[in-house]
Formats: sequence, C-alpha cells, structure tokens
Amino acid sequence: MITKIYSKSAINDVISCSSTILDALSINDFSSDTYLTELTQKISLQVQKMIEASNESTGNSTLAILDERRDNSLKVMSYEVKSKTLWPDSEIKEAAEKVMEVFDHYGADIIRLPYNHQTAQAKALFEDLKKTEIAEAISVLPGFSALVLRAEEDQNQFDLGYMKYIQTKGESKNEIPAYKLALTVRGLINDELMVYLTSMARINPGLYGSCYEALCTAIGENNSKVKARINKLRNDKLSAMTNKN
Repeated sequence: MITKIYSKSAINDVISCSSTILDALSINDFSSDTYLTELTQKISLQVQKMIEASNESTGNSTLAILDERRDNSLKVMSYEVKSKTLWPDSEIKEAAEKVMEVFDHYGADIIRLPYNHQTAQAKALFEDLKKTEIAEAISVLPGFSALVLRAEEDQNQFDLGYMKYIQTKGESKNEIPAYKLALTVRGLINDELMVYLTSMARINPGLYGSCYEALCTAIGENNSKVKARINKLRNDKLSAMTNKN
C-alpha cells in the first residue's frame, strides 16, 4: 500500500509535510537517479510557489469560495458521467461514453489551472456539451442537464466575483491560488514520488530504504494530525448540537 498525503490536508499541512519531505530527500545522495532528481526539483519549485502564494494571501476569500464551488461542479459532472459509463442500460451507457469523450478531452487537471485559463477551458467545455450530438446524448442521462446548468451558473458567479476582485486588487492572469498549488504538490508526491520510492525501496533498499521510511513517517504524522483535527471539529460540532437540544 502506497502512503499518501491525506486529501483533506489544508494548505499549511501540505506546506509543512512537503517541506519535511524535501529536507529528507536533500540529505540523501540521489544524483545518479536522474528521474528522482528532476522530480524533486519539480516538487521543490511547486512548493516554493505554494508558499509564496500562501504568504502573499493573493486569494480573496470570497473568490476562493466561488472558485472552489465551480471546481466542485465540474468534478460532480465528471464523476456522474463516468459512473453512467458503467450503467447496465445500454442506451444510458452509450450516451455516457459519448459525453465522457468530451470530458476526457479537457482532462481532470482543468480545476488546477490558473483562474483565467480555467475559465476559458470551462466555457469551451460548456460549448462542446451544447453541440447537437452531445446535447442529444446528455438528454438521455437522467438529471445530467441540471448538473450542466448548475456548473454554468457557478462559472457565471465566479466571473462576477473575479471582475470585482480585479477591480479592487488586480491579478496576474497566470497567478495560481495557493490551494490549487497544494493540489498539484499533493498529486506530485502521492502519485509520482511515493509510487516511485515504494518500488525503489523494494528493489534497492540500501539506497532508497531509509529515505522512503522517513517520508512515510512524515506523511503518517501529517495524516494523523489532520484526522485528529477533523475529528475534534466534528466532536465539537456534535457537542454543541447536543447542548443546544
């Protein structure tokens, strides 16, 4: 089983954990491993961007909420149509596969793009979904049209919020908010670094074993801390509700 940074880790959690991971990697000599060296540099660059974005507090809180809302709408649509590709009803299954081709064209990384780039891609996606052949396929999928309308509305609300934001602050078109950089860093560590080190620690434990164990420990400690915090918040909420009743 591959050890991964918990998905509910906050930005500061990812910053702390990834920094510890980079420190652990730096004290080992992996210069002969070109892949690991380049991957480490890639992670380091994204971590630095994430720290800078977090420190500068560039993400207006309202705008960040609107951005997260449109991200969730896009994810819900993607998950829904993907689930329908496994449907036993052949008509629904075939329609879902046709719509899924459109989502595959844009890819899951659309929600990790900078604000303006995501807006352009999302609007292009919506236009593709309105094409006659795709629209006909969507009409076969129960409730899917409502999800598309909801996603478009969330995008419209983001557009309005973004216009207000740039009028008061101004933002680089290429700026990526800290929480999206955290998604990227977590993905690089979970899906590339830890997958690679899990294999290499078995193949060459002498070179990779101790570093792999250190990274597993760092991630495990982070995950325990995050889960404890979430459990405390949940228990506090339940306690408050109980006392209120």
